[in-house]
Amino acid sequence: QHEYMNLHLQHAAIGSWPCFNKAAKPTNIFFTVFEDGGDQESFIQSAVTDEKMLMQSGFCYFIPFNHLTTWKLSPEIKFVSIHFNLELFYGIDLFQNYPECVMWEAGDLVDKMPKLLQERGNMTNIFHLNEIIYSTCRRMAEKNALEHSINLVTLTRYTPVLRFVAQNGTAETRVEELADIMKLRSNVFSRNFTRDLGITPKIFLVNTLVRKASDLLRRPDSSVREVAEELKFSSEYYFSSFFKKNTGLPPKIFQQQNRLNNL
Repeated sequence: QHEYMNLHLQHAAIGSWPCFNKAAKPTNIFFTVFEDGGDQESFIQSAVTDEKMLMQSGFCYFIPFNHLTTWKLSPEIKFVSIHFNLELFYGIDLFQNYPECVMWEAGDLVDKMPKLLQERGNMTNIFHLNEIIYSTCRRMAEKNALEHSINLVTLTRYTPVLRFVAQNGTAETRVEELADIMKLRSNVFSRNFTRDLGITPKIFLVNTLVRKASDLLRRPDSSVREVAEELKFSSEYYFSSFFKKNTGLPPKIFQQQNRLNNL
């Protein structure tokens, strides 16, 4: 089964989350501020472009997949945040090479967002939320053309590999295994994969492993040790080190942030 243009909502929250940290999230983030911090400066700063975006009431913010940013949020900031992936296939996010974070003013939209999240189970609101996210993605694509646009025929060629990683990929999976599936030498496979999908096989494996770990850590009854074992890391310590290196957060802190106020 292919996952062409699959929108996967990972996490939604409303309220406040005072913090000062540096992280690269394994998702895209759509963030709206409906109450700002007055005299206390809050911001998101890209470690890639060094651009600082001040958090202001009535503004929307977009932080692309795996984009390293510094967050400073005061206790007074009230927001809605939506974490999502827009994928051609599991692990291939359309915004994986997006060059910048973006902010824009949209007071009417910002005012609507809290209600959409507060009324749980309302199917109309769920449709509206999906519509807003797709509209945001279109806005980002119009601002910066998505690099490495992938031809679906080309993508189909790699379906056996993509499906294998989605279903069976663990910390023990190696690029050589993927090359064997395609019946190619490892160096040839790596060169072709990078050219056709805009991402190296090694980074693709890391991204999918982070995605799987994030999904598992969000389960209400999961523990870091159980996730490390399920993904076949050699130890809980190594898993924690891997996760922090690739997201900026220890897995336990990630769990706390994604469980508190999670809708």
